[in-house]
Amino acid sequence: MTLILSVYIGQICAAQLDHKGLSILDKAESVLGESFNLPESQWFGRDKVSANADIDDYLDDLIIRLELPELVGLRQNYFKVEKRIGEERKILRDLREKRLFSVSEEASTLMKYTPTDTLKTWTASTRADFDQLIEAHEKNLLELETSLLELRSSMSDELAKAGVQLDAEQLDFLYTTVTGEDTIRAIMLFNSATAVSKQLQHLMETNAQDFDAVKRYYGMATILHRMVVKIQENFIYKLEKVYMVQLDSYKIEARKSLEDAKRLKTTADKEQRKILDKNIEANQLALEAIDRYMKYLQDQAKNAQAILKKAQSREAIAMNTYSTVKVSLDVLSLMQDSQRDFQAFSSMQVPEIVPFDNPEIRKEFLNITQKLNQS
Repeated sequence: MTLILSVYIGQICAAQLDHKGLSILDKAESVLGESFNLPESQWFGRDKVSANADIDDYLDDLIIRLELPELVGLRQNYFKVEKRIGEERKILRDLREKRLFSVSEEASTLMKYTPTDTLKTWTASTRADFDQLIEAHEKNLLELETSLLELRSSMSDELAKAGVQLDAEQLDFLYTTVTGEDTIRAIMLFNSATAVSKQLQHLMETNAQDFDAVKRYYGMATILHRMVVKIQENFIYKLEKVYMVQLDSYKIEARKSLEDAKRLKTTADKEQRKILDKNIEANQLALEAIDRYMKYLQDQAKNAQAILKKAQSREAIAMNTYSTVKVSLDVLSLMQDSQRDFQAFSSMQVPEIVPFDNPEIRKEFLNITQKLNQS
């Protein structure tokens, strides 16, 4: 028999935990129960280290099951459109360069009878040819940017259905940063953990006289706490060991470039100084953007550490309770506390959205984000 746990929290529609999701939780709970009787570590055979590795594998599968499919689809389309926008900008850059070196002003005969934009790109040879292509790709770019706005609006609507209030402008800021995707994903998973915890509580209440069932369901709830810890640990690792380290290296590069420009300016002529002044201004803007970006990531790391500390404390209590479950009423009380924790984590995960007071700073944020994603 397939067991479907449809989750609704008041008006909040969260991810559904289907039979496969429940099966994943069940397997993870079995390994968790086994781990209490295993040695901490040993050269050969089963130990706590290998058991915890298995639980982490189950958690990876569970996280995928708990994501909202509608939102996942919208995010995937969003990234596809972003990629297309980058490709269109590159095409436009190449076309403008080719136009600069073309000679004739008139449209070529071959170009007039070429059916598609791709073939036209191959046959274009005059400035008029390239003007046509540039106009077509500028139109493509405008349509793609409009699609991005519409996708952000749809994502905002889907998040609102799940009880997360982030408008299109806030999503725009989040997706300007390298942590935007992880932030939104964590918020949704915390909401899903709340919903699943409610369903496990219902199953415990309907099986209150069955000690083994109560312990099993509470073990599943304990796994949810471990999931929150895992999400935050991974998030903090990316922030502190990857992104911040990369930002430090970008800052060193920008400072060196700024110092070189100032040094060169002392011996430059009037025209050269104009160029170097622009270089100095660009590097100063880059440094300002890096500092703001670093401050934003540091604030997120501080917030994530606060969530992690609470999540670790709650996981420790849940583990202790799981190993000594005696009275189902006590467990139900702890389950309700857990649900409040998950909801609080979802609210805490939302970062402060800092508006851009300068379009150039926003452009620099995007440049930095692209570099971080490519590193």
